[in-house]
Amino acid sequence: HDTELEITDEVIDLMTTEGFSPVYGARPVKAAIEKHIVDPLAKWVLEQSEHGLDARGKKIVVTVENGATKFEAFEREKVAPQKRSIEGIAHAMTEEVLGLVEELVLGDLSGDLAEAIAVPTEEDFDRSLRQIGDFKKADEPAAQAAGPLPVFAPGIETTLRDAQVVSGEHNNAKKADKSLRAAWRKLASDAAGKGYSSDAVSMLNQEAGTPGEAWVKNAIRHAKEMATRAGKEDSVILTWELNEEAVTVVVRSPHTMDENEKFALKAHLTGKPPADLKEAQRRVDQLNLTGTMVRDSNLLDLYRRASEIPGARIGYRSDENGTEYVLVIPKHGAVWEAPASGRSVQGREDGVKHAAAPKLTPHQIRERARVRPVFWKVLHSDKQTGPAVKIAAAEGWARLTTPEDLKEVRAWVLQGKWVNADTTNMRLTEAKHKIQMAVAVFKRWGTRADLPVLERLARTYTSISHYDIPAKQAIIDAYATLLARAGRDAALAAYENGTREGNASENVTIAAQRALGKVGLAEDVAKVMSPDGKTIEPDAFVDLLARTDRAQLEAFVRAHWRTDSDGAHFKSLSTTQKKTVLKAVARTGLDPEADFLELKQVIESKRGADRPTLYDAGDAFAALAQKQNLGANLERMLDQFMTNNTLNAYNDRWAVLLALLYAAQRVGGPELLPVIEAVMASDPTHVSSNYEQPHFETPYTWARIVVRTGLIGRYLRKERGEDGELKPSKIERMLASTNPMAVAAALHAISLAQGGLGGHGVEGEEAYDRADRGERGDLIELDTSAPPASSGGYGYGYMNAAPRGPHAHDFDWGGRWDPMRRMPPMP
Repeated sequence: HDTELEITDEVIDLMTTEGFSPVYGARPVKAAIEKHIVDPLAKWVLEQSEHGLDARGKKIVVTVENGATKFEAFEREKVAPQKRSIEGIAHAMTEEVLGLVEELVLGDLSGDLAEAIAVPTEEDFDRSLRQIGDFKKADEPAAQAAGPLPVFAPGIETTLRDAQVVSGEHNNAKKADKSLRAAWRKLASDAAGKGYSSDAVSMLNQEAGTPGEAWVKNAIRHAKEMATRAGKEDSVILTWELNEEAVTVVVRSPHTMDENEKFALKAHLTGKPPADLKEAQRRVDQLNLTGTMVRDSNLLDLYRRASEIPGARIGYRSDENGTEYVLVIPKHGAVWEAPASGRSVQGREDGVKHAAAPKLTPHQIRERARVRPVFWKVLHSDKQTGPAVKIAAAEGWARLTTPEDLKEVRAWVLQGKWVNADTTNMRLTEAKHKIQMAVAVFKRWGTRADLPVLERLARTYTSISHYDIPAKQAIIDAYATLLARAGRDAALAAYENGTREGNASENVTIAAQRALGKVGLAEDVAKVMSPDGKTIEPDAFVDLLARTDRAQLEAFVRAHWRTDSDGAHFKSLSTTQKKTVLKAVARTGLDPEADFLELKQVIESKRGADRPTLYDAGDAFAALAQKQNLGANLERMLDQFMTNNTLNAYNDRWAVLLALLYAAQRVGGPELLPVIEAVMASDPTHVSSNYEQPHFETPYTWARIVVRTGLIGRYLRKERGEDGELKPSKIERMLASTNPMAVAAALHAISLAQGGLGGHGVEGEEAYDRADRGERGDLIELDTSAPPASSGGYGYGYMNAAPRGPHAHDFDWGGRWDPMRRMPPMP
């Protein structure tokens, strides 16, 4: 290398103290270098490049600032800080670092090819690109389930029975061809008329003013360029067939492909697709600086778009008679099928785009690979049978997945016969923890082809046992999420299907309503709430109005919240109506001081004591605490509660504890951990059904505080005993505990910390504010005293409201209700 790297004393000191994995103890020097120097240096090099700067040929000095490595580039003659005089080690480390950095930078440019590159020269780099699609890690397990066919299809065969053919006017790629342009526009219009998705239609013709390019236009231009270069005079021909099964488009050129053109197509149409057009342009700009082949950002983006259409394929055929460029898009896109005994799994027309995969460094990838099996082993362990541990393991494993895990999860569906025609509710509840894990993966990475699977699970999984509720709500949540990604039309179609079938498809209807809450229009309010207000989906109603008509949502709150001094109106509402009001209060926060006073009355069971209402009251209490940055007195209230109360009592004071725990998740500091650990230490066999839900909540509360406040690193780090020997870390001791709540807390903490790496972050209620918001104020005081012995009654089981997920759907037992009380008419 012509770049010099100087590592100062403080960097060496940093690695001797921090250069090991806190989860697994000491690591080789290479891992420490990667974690503390290579990964951040690679990012720095890329940032320099983005700003037009280049450190090659200069002297890079590595120092430490605020506990992290810092990099500066100097001209070689500039005097840099003095380095430690261990030249042999320093020279070896420099060579190692620069080699790893260059590999990592190239890896960022070329996706999964980093490990395939031996010597990163221009010639070798292009040779490596030719391996795209064939590269596979030696230890990568074989796919366990039939996955989608690859988009790229060299040698693809086409049989067109009712084709339309249009010849081009000329082969000048830079000149407009009115005949071909009119033809592909007609094709796109006909496809839209037949019900093809907007994603499919845009592959045929891109509307003016929208970014990107249609495949047909791209292929015709390329075919004309190749024909002209080969000296062929015969015109390029456009042929297509459009029916209810698929659209097939063939662009024919009179030239014969050479190996360079084949390689170029393979380089564009295989490997990891870019995240979007902008990423395609960035990748192409960087690759064109180092490669011998000119790359096309529009074609690379078309590969991404085709990858998001189930069953779509782009290929070619070439012989001495000419070359055909082929595009095939199935109308419904079946990409994987259930066993023969069941119905085939067909995708819908609306496209579903999953979230971007986390950008992990090599060190983080290896750490995650070592952590994930821990969750798997716990989930399948006979020693840990408690629901708290099983759910923590299922959620944790799902948090650490990538899009590549979809194949494995789809295999579970097939092997478990979860969506077969003869599948029963009992079969699903027996696999509830694995199903909860699977649908969490579908929620994060699922494609359009997974919508029917989630729909069938939602129809079949109908158990109302509180042990089965978490998995059931996870199914509904995942289905709603994918419907929302698919768009309003998909959500409306699911809603129509669900309502047409009545109670038999109640879960489908709920999911569709929640999706409409995320992507619906103001006019869809009639689908999430009946005209008389007796039937209402709380989450959907609040989400929809918060997006489309916040003034109407605020008017709704004023009509039903704090309307009288004794809360008579609120007490008269049904459970679902109360839940809706409380969710709206949490979202709006019109008068926090007055809202806290009224929430205190609800939480202390002075406005009725139906259990689901108290869950949402606690949620609202915590949401307002976060908005107002209140919680300085949480430690004292929690300590007083545990001093005055026991978890084996049958009373309604449990709602106070739950509200305090919810608030602690959002705003609690490290000072709360001792009292929460004391609650977790309670013997689960002596916890009453009334207190099971708060008790179940404590592990997650502990984990949220530990991760949010940055204590996770300390708790993962091994400790030295008085004898100087390394002892297990706090997390390791918790994992080995016989207390299931301690095990669950450790699992949640590890997965939350890992889940936040690589820019992927955490979702939903876990997307808490990490910023320092200054000193916290005091919350309103809740009654933490022991209630009279006769108060309260036997609760109907913990987990009725799903921990970590949306609360359980409640039947409406109330009478007629006017939801527009004191409100103007809905638009």
